[in-house]
Amino acid sequence: MDIQTYKQRILQKQIDIKNQIERDFLDLSVDHQYIQVFNGLSVEGISDFEAKRLESLPNVKKVYPNYKVHTTLMDSVPLIQGGIFAGNLDDQGASTDIVSEDLDGDGDNELIVGT
Repeated sequence: MDIQTYKQRILQKQIDIKNQIERDFLDLSVDHQYIQVFNGLSVEGISDFEAKRLESLPNVKKVYPNYKVHTTLMDSVPLIQGGIFAGNLDDQGASTDIVSEDLDGDGDNELIVGT
């Protein structure tokens, strides 16, 4: 199966599930459909009871709550800089603690999660 056929199959399943949700759960509606990064739908303002009912639908694998995340620079900057504290960077953004190591990112893999 080629990628376009697979994508169309996923979209059709999402449309079927969306229609079922809006038919069987009169007070709920699908806010967003996701297909590029993961296959999923978002529904806003559902109760725990409604989440369990949604999870019982045949084409729904799992229902996850959407938690708000609050971050601060105090927590994130050391992670972003790989443990290098802000006071230990020169005017180019390079660590003053590491002299001989090249910090161009070559060979490194990164994952960025937006909040």
